[in-house]
Amino acid sequence: MKTTRITTWKDQNSLTAQSINSEFQNAVNMFNGHNDGRYTWDNFKAKGTTTNDSATAGNIGEYMEAKSIAATFSNFPTTNQYGDAASLTITAGDWDVDLVLTAYINTGTWSDALAGISTTSGNSDTGLQLGHNMQRGRWANTATVIEMLPITVSNFRVSLAASTVYYAKVRAIYSAGQPTYMYRFSARRIR
Repeated sequence: MKTTRITTWKDQNSLTAQSINSEFQNAVNMFNGHNDGRYTWDNFKAKGTTTNDSATAGNIGEYMEAKSIAATFSNFPTTNQYGDAASLTITAGDWDVDLVLTAYINTGTWSDALAGISTTSGNSDTGLQLGHNMQRGRWANTATVIEMLPITVSNFRVSLAASTVYYAKVRAIYSAGQPTYMYRFSARRIR
């Protein structure tokens, strides 16, 4: 391994280049299995869990979700209108947000269904981008009957400086009856 020495810098606290190099060398030695006893891996590793509990709020791994009650379907909004299946208030930090939705024809005649993640509530597609934070199923005509359609928006990363409300958006285009859906909307802190 090549070691570079810094020999000219000195700050106001008298932390010399030699002491910086020494601390760096200690970290390298520890990484390589040679430790002088001052540090352990516990000083550096991310804390995990050894059981089936949840990460504490604010820690890496923190998880939140909103979901349909088992076997309970909700109605899509009026045809070609956006609605909110659920919302999550996500706190400052970096998060992976995802949405899993199953759309069901129910008694409808339909040709389109979508799900997405947005910070805009109500009948709005503001901020939705196909292939990024929105996915869509669309078929050529109503003669092609799709009974059940899974839609997944996977690991949409959000980086926040303050708490922000995110919405699980839904929309379907139909002409008779009313299609329904079930969902899981979740977020996990990654940093």
